[in-house]
Amino acid sequence: KFIIEEKRILKNYDVLDGLQDVRILSFKNTLYYTGNVVYSYKDASGNFIRGSKVEFGTFNINNNSFNGTIMCEKNWALFNTSKKVYCIYKWHPISIGLIKKDKMLIKLKKDSPSFFKYVCGSTPGVLINNHVVFICHIVCRDKPRNYYHLFVRLNSNDYSYSDHSYLFTFENQPIEYCCGMILKNGLLYITYSVKDSITKVLTIEPGVIE
Repeated sequence: KFIIEEKRILKNYDVLDGLQDVRILSFKNTLYYTGNVVYSYKDASGNFIRGSKVEFGTFNINNNSFNGTIMCEKNWALFNTSKKVYCIYKWHPISIGLIKKDKMLIKLKKDSPSFFKYVCGSTPGVLINNHVVFICHIVCRDKPRNYYHLFVRLNSNDYSYSDHSYLFTFENQPIEYCCGMILKNGLLYITYSVKDSITKVLTIEPGVIE
């Protein structure tokens, strides 16, 4: 749905229609994606409540929407094995599921450091040697917001937590948002945006991750 800026009407909680924070995973010649849809409503006390739901689908089948059980459903992280596409639902405990039609079926839970309750999933997982690697983030609710990123590695044999990197920023700028990473020809290509406006690509060697 396209919105004509001049016709927008500011409401009590102004949000844009449509998918946001879209993440794409390529698997067996099909592109899978997740994207969140933000919503707001007024509760029985007259308070405006904000939340989000996730839309999951492929680019050649009908889309399915999933209404989860937590207020923010923005942070799913896809990854695949040679046979299936899986999804990290949350990071503490690490909860891994399969998506069947409009249902998330949690198949596995693994321990993680206690501060991972603040960690949000950002990129799809990438297989590097014996690990599935993600970039995640922690949000500092400044005005404007600041995002602090970290690499997270899971052991590829059982998807248990292995380790994580130091927290970092890309440019030490507000609202750095990272939602894409692929491994190609021995290099990691990482996509991120700054201040909800500028999109950039960073290329690094996997060996520099600490």
